[in-house]
Amino acid sequence: MPDLGALTPTALVELLERLTPEDVAALDIDVDAIGRAVDPRRLGRDDLTALLRTLGRFPEFALPRP
Repeated sequence: MPDLGALTPTALVELLERLTPEDVAALDIDVDAIGRAVDPRRLGRDDLTALLRTLGRFPEFALPRP
């Protein structure tokens, strides 16, 4: 797994889009680590939307429904 902080927002989204839920579980990817690695100043609105949409694909990252 590359250094997440070194990736551009677009590259991070592209990497996450290639992962399956099984990959996320096997690699033990932590959404908090992703959040710490992302520089919000580098995120445009489209990047943020794409990142959140991509993270929402993984049950480990899904927010509980009320």
